[in-house]
Amino acid sequence: MKVALITNKFSTTGGGSDFSLDLIARSLKKMGHDPIVIIGDTKTGQTDIGDTPYRTSVINLSGLSQINKLREITNILYSLEDETDIIHIFTPALIPAGGLYRLSGGKCPVVGRLNGYSLFCTDSHKMSGKCYMNCSMFDKFRHDQNSSLFRLPEYFDRSHTRPKLSNKIDMFFAQSPSVKEIYEQNGFSADKISVVSNFYDPTFREKEFSARTPPQGEISLLYVGRLVENKGVDLLTDAMSHLPSEYSLDIVGAGPLSSQIEIEAEESENIRVHGWVDHEELHSYYQDSSIFVHPGRWPEPSGRVILEAMQHNLPMVVSDIGGPPWIAGEACLTFESENTVDLAEKIRKVAEDDQVYTELSAKCSSEIARFDPDNILSELEQKYNEIADKTE
Repeated sequence: MKVALITNKFSTTGGGSDFSLDLIARSLKKMGHDPIVIIGDTKTGQTDIGDTPYRTSVINLSGLSQINKLREITNILYSLEDETDIIHIFTPALIPAGGLYRLSGGKCPVVGRLNGYSLFCTDSHKMSGKCYMNCSMFDKFRHDQNSSLFRLPEYFDRSHTRPKLSNKIDMFFAQSPSVKEIYEQNGFSADKISVVSNFYDPTFREKEFSARTPPQGEISLLYVGRLVENKGVDLLTDAMSHLPSEYSLDIVGAGPLSSQIEIEAEESENIRVHGWVDHEELHSYYQDSSIFVHPGRWPEPSGRVILEAMQHNLPMVVSDIGGPPWIAGEACLTFESENTVDLAEKIRKVAEDDQVYTELSAKCSSEIARFDPDNILSELEQKYNEIADKTE
């Protein structure tokens, strides 16, 4: 099957979304399919493809308005029609182009991956656990960093036009049940949304790790991810003030909050900031830690780091919103989002209750089995075939 994967940015050395796209394309190629990754490059310097076993193509979209970008992507989809069996739009913001393509007579089936909220949300950094349930045009105006009365047509577009146009594609792949619920609340067809999650990278774990024993002495907490407000890393540093001195925190990642977090680390003997670390070097951080913490204050669609922590049988504490609680399942304790006191209490419960610690670690193997690449890829392949059969 010839599969076109469409994205608006791509780097094989990039973050979680780029890593997932690369992993899917590589896996499809290994399964005997013919994937091509098409990058609609909107910002110079974002595209760093490197050596890949699958085909790639870069389309320059920089400087185009949203309408012209939509038209250009639609034209690209038409150009693929005769040589593609299915079009998989990987970036939610580009899904309306797939809807326009199908609405205007495009014959190739189109699926869209829901791994973010840019289709209706003007600033996901301000997205809380429940604001999506009544995301009005006023909310879009209020949350937009560049809000202006001249942008009212765009707020209307996000509230009405984009959902209606997007619903013309054949199927949506939501990364988790919470993503499915959120999109349903915002006008996207429930009948067309299937949960097809990320899968773990089998090459990331080179050997089997046995269930962990409760920590003795220093208790090392680990955060891996971008240092941005919605990831909640600042909540975790705040929670450190509620923990005894034997607790330490290793922070791996970079982002807009880097300077703030580095200042906090300089003022604390128990916080260590490591900056951006190459993916292949992350093993030691997971293996040398006692507990993994995912403190997000927004409904994170998925969370690849959760899978990586489970690959190392690492007990977890995660916030109670978004995809992480569903992914971690019984291998984690959840805390009330943005409640640093509750976060500290849950961390202590995991670290200081030997039975809880051992049980969470032991559950990692059964929970991560739900995200086995063979199972997820088989499901993805089945969905592709079902959609292709319906459009013949």
